[in-house]
Order: sequence, then C-alpha cells, then structure tokens
Amino acid sequence: MSSVEIEGMAELNRKLGKVSRAVDPRAVAAALKSAMKPMLAQAISNAPMGTQAHKSYKGRLLTPGFLKRNIRLRKLKRKDKTIVAYGIWAFDEAWYGQLIEAGWHPGRRSKATKRASRKVAGGLSTSALRSLGDTRKKKKGEPWLGPAWNQHIVGVERAFKQEMLAHIRQGLR
Repeated sequence: MSSVEIEGMAELNRKLGKVSRAVDPRAVAAALKSAMKPMLAQAISNAPMGTQAHKSYKGRLLTPGFLKRNIRLRKLKRKDKTIVAYGIWAFDEAWYGQLIEAGWHPGRRSKATKRASRKVAGGLSTSALRSLGDTRKKKKGEPWLGPAWNQHIVGVERAFKQEMLAHIRQGLR
C-alpha cells in the first residue's frame, strides 16, 4: 500500500474556504444582477407605451408608460438556494406586457365578461368600443423583450464571467 503526503494542506484548505465564500449564492446573484442591467435597460426602452390613460382590472387609472415603469429584475431561486437566476418581469398590473410580446387571440366571451369589459373600458358604449377596432380579431405580437434578450445575451454571459472571476480573485487575496 502506498501513501501520498501533501505539504501545505492547511494553506490549501484556507484558500479553498475563501473561494467557496466568494462563489456563495449571494455573490453569484450580485454578479448576475449587475450583468443583466444593460439587458433590462434595453427592455425598458423597447417596451411599448400607450398614449391614453386606461383602467386596470383592479379599477385603478393607469397613465401611459405604466408598463415601462414596472419592468424590473426578479431573483429566482430554488428552495435549497443552490441555483440562482434573474428574469425580467413586468410587475403589478402590467401583466399585459406579455400579451403585447406574444400576441393573443380572444375566445368566445360570455355576457358577464362583456359587461365587465364595458365597465373597465370606462363605461364606453358598444359603438364607441367598436370604433376602437375589432377586439375579436387575433392580435399579432409586437416583440419588445425578445430583441433585448437577443442583443445582450452574449454580453451578459461575458460580464457575468468577469464579475465572478473578480469575486474569486478577491477571495483568494
């Protein structure tokens, strides 16, 4: 039977401990958040902005630009906190940004739904609603998030790698 003796094992353990602290989930999250900021800025600038105020499904009056003001980074993590990711989300009542991105095709509506949509539309008459356009037609998507992703994904990966290397180098000092 042979044995191997390693000199400087205590020093190696100390340095490895510093590296493991440098790559803990908080450091990874901080590096990823800073790397995603250019993509977030592009998504905000690409987001469509209406010209008129409208009411939300909660009945609040929303001014033009509500979607742009509610686009933020959201941290996503598992319960065991081992995998950390960030996503770009439209918060609050700006969920309709997803519909604008992908498009939609409304199905058949019940009378109760039609009545509720007239209330949300500010009490406009049916003829006034028709003048705004046929809401039963399929709406094509107007991408605003996808182009930001395609334009910045390589830069995000590069910036993330640089941030993590900086954290590791700082941990080794």
